[in-house]
Amino acid sequence: MIVCENLTRYYGSFVAVDNLTLEIKRGAVCALVGPNGAGKSTTMKMLSTLLAPSSGHARIGGRDIVKDPHGVRRLIGYLPDTFQLYEDMTVFRYLRFFAHAYELDESTAIARIADFLERLGLGEKRDSRVATLSRGMRQRLGVAKSFLHDPEVVFLDEPASGLDPTARAELLDFLRYQQWMGKTVVVSSHVLKELADF
Repeated sequence: MIVCENLTRYYGSFVAVDNLTLEIKRGAVCALVGPNGAGKSTTMKMLSTLLAPSSGHARIGGRDIVKDPHGVRRLIGYLPDTFQLYEDMTVFRYLRFFAHAYELDESTAIARIADFLERLGLGEKRDSRVATLSRGMRQRLGVAKSFLHDPEVVFLDEPASGLDPTARAELLDFLRYQQWMGKTVVVSSHVLKELADF
């Protein structure tokens, strides 16, 4: 599902990603683990078509990330390590907004939102304003948004950041469910323990 061949990214003379070569099969959950500055976020940004590689090639679902970025974007979901939320919206309206942006039909959107909120432990926060959510709840809301349009591949950069043990277990269960549904998930962390059960 994901193929990288000598994928490299420079920032000036600094080598952020150096000749990364790997293959990730469809339906796999793959963890990128390393200290801050190891190139995890840069790799995800390149694979998500947000950052051009300096050299090398990568394909997602057979589509080249440089030659066919729009085709790649139709296949993926992405949660960056830091992201903004619409603070004044309720949790439900936030997800519904993105469901409309992804052109999901109303019945599919409502059913999927309800399912994701329950699976991620946010069911009781459905009508709460995003501004009132804890950091961990915001992370889980971001994860829900990333899977909402039913992408084939999802990149999650530090999704367990700020999660307590219960929320981390709910996230793990959710990702296992997505894997069972055939999704390919790439998740990163600088803390090995956070990803030990993935």
